[in-house]
Amino acid sequence: LISARFSSNNPAFYDILLGGHPGGSAIQRYLDRSPVLHAHPNVAPTLILHGDADRCTPVGQGEELYRALIDHGVVTEFVTYPGAGHGLRSCEGDVWNRTVAWFDRHLLAAGVDR
Repeated sequence: LISARFSSNNPAFYDILLGGHPGGSAIQRYLDRSPVLHAHPNVAPTLILHGDADRCTPVGQGEELYRALIDHGVVTEFVTYPGAGHGLRSCEGDVWNRTVAWFDRHLLAAGVDR
């Protein structure tokens, strides 16, 4: 979350959410709530879909999470959409298709009925 705060177009969002600037007393909240620091081998298979033009949550955030999960051996897929922003509206069809295929692959394989 520290790099998210400094690389996004909305740093005030993080300051409000986490109670201050990471350079001050809020630093521990940034660390405690950073997804990359919670990656471990028992995380469920994870699909990360990210627009490379996303300024709210820059693509580097997806890359960091992907690396943290891969480092722990978590089944992970990372897809970037060129020119897409935060909502992935320009590629909705592919997003839905990939998401359904991901759930089919990982939930059906685990015996969860559709």
